[in-house]
Amino acid sequence: MSAEFCQSGREVRGMEQLAFLKREGQGEALDGTPDEVPEITHGDLVVRAARWLRNSRKCGVVLAETPSFQAEIPDAIGWCGGSCSILVECKAARADFLSDKRKTFRRCPERGMGIYRFYLAPPGIIQVDELPEFWGLLECRPTMIKVRKPAMPVSFDRLEMMRRERILLYRALSRVQLYGRTSLEGGGLNIPST
Repeated sequence: MSAEFCQSGREVRGMEQLAFLKREGQGEALDGTPDEVPEITHGDLVVRAARWLRNSRKCGVVLAETPSFQAEIPDAIGWCGGSCSILVECKAARADFLSDKRKTFRRCPERGMGIYRFYLAPPGIIQVDELPEFWGLLECRPTMIKVRKPAMPVSFDRLEMMRRERILLYRALSRVQLYGRTSLEGGGLNIPST
């Protein structure tokens, strides 16, 4: 199954989208378009975020929901070009977004991860004017991921942030060495590279 995710918001079509709609019990109209937008789960958003990082942002390394004994467990984070990190936090419900603001690393963003930071949510869950400073917004639609607002690079101490990211990478690599898989694969999420 393959799909192309595009930063500009062009449509993403593929067999996995049809499978998603069928799994959600949605039919198709006579013209072949979905007749109703299905509700998307947090797990579906995480899979879409990881694919977006790999395909659209060309991240060579992508981790999803990888625990690291730190306060922050990113929903999805990817690295491109060796030192550029992109964090995607997935929010399937508005209440989840509002509670996210209370987390220590959101109140003190210098304690978080990602040079570029995005929220990914279905349309209408998050408004652009509600975003924290530097954050971007991605909208997850049934057939595409659209960049509603680009993220800006964070302007605070990146050395401490890179240390936290290095710990996360170390934990992921130790899982591969010990168990032959990352937590992403072990958690039942199968993310094809294309």
